[in-house]
Amino acid sequence: MKKILWIVLALFMPAVRAAGQGTTGAPFLEIGVGPRACAMGEAYTAIADDPSAVYWNPAGLNRIRSNDLMFSYHFWLLDMSLQHAGGVLPTRWGNFGCGLFYSSSGPIPRIEGFLKTGEYTAFDAALSLSYGRPLSGALSAGVTVKTIVSQIDKVNASTFAVDAGLLVDTAFVPGLSLGVSVQNIGPGLKFIDQVDPLPLCIRAGAGYTRSDLTVGAALNDYIQGEKDAGIGCEYVFLDALALRIGYNTRNALSGGLGLLLSRLDIGYAVAQFKDIGLSHMISLRIRNL
Repeated sequence: MKKILWIVLALFMPAVRAAGQGTTGAPFLEIGVGPRACAMGEAYTAIADDPSAVYWNPAGLNRIRSNDLMFSYHFWLLDMSLQHAGGVLPTRWGNFGCGLFYSSSGPIPRIEGFLKTGEYTAFDAALSLSYGRPLSGALSAGVTVKTIVSQIDKVNASTFAVDAGLLVDTAFVPGLSLGVSVQNIGPGLKFIDQVDPLPLCIRAGAGYTRSDLTVGAALNDYIQGEKDAGIGCEYVFLDALALRIGYNTRNALSGGLGLLLSRLDIGYAVAQFKDIGLSHMISLRIRNL
């Protein structure tokens, strides 16, 4: 198992590190997906077990046993928003997943000669296709291929990227899982004559589940930017109500609730962005289709 982990890291690390430091394109790819993950401090790399695994760690698709859909809306900072729709289809050949991410900026003032002459908008979108399967009894792997489109005013750019991840359920500590994922490996976005690299990120985390309690921790290395760490926990009361709380060194405190019905999960999360403000997220998950 350790050899497999080292092989994966050896394959991806040179490409990841080659990007160097600097400004990135498509920064919306750094915004977390799903109220459960965001409420738990984005410590989701080793916990991912719903359609948002397409984003966090595609190896987590292997944990889903039935057809699964998830829709979420993120009221982000200022007038910005992020919408996500995802689904998972388990088969005997492995689990297939897809995700559609769309981010819009809201109206942006157009300034010419220190005067406001109008407004324009910007948006980003990504369509992801994922595949996850077990490599052994305890080890799962997954890969995501995505196409990315970005528009600022009337200028467009597009590219593609690949994510890869591993998950292992440890035998020495029952309930403990370890995960690693590498996100956004691919060429940058080119606007006119400027190319900005994608926000490459390496995530590593641990998760522990015992009865109704789930605890997670993660370290995230944004290669062109900063590193951050997150911790979070969830406790489920009577298999019906989930309380979640977390902390991330980049986003500060977060928390949320989950209403768990027979086939529906309704989620809510709120995250504090230090001195900037609060963001809110809601979701609907439909299981056992």
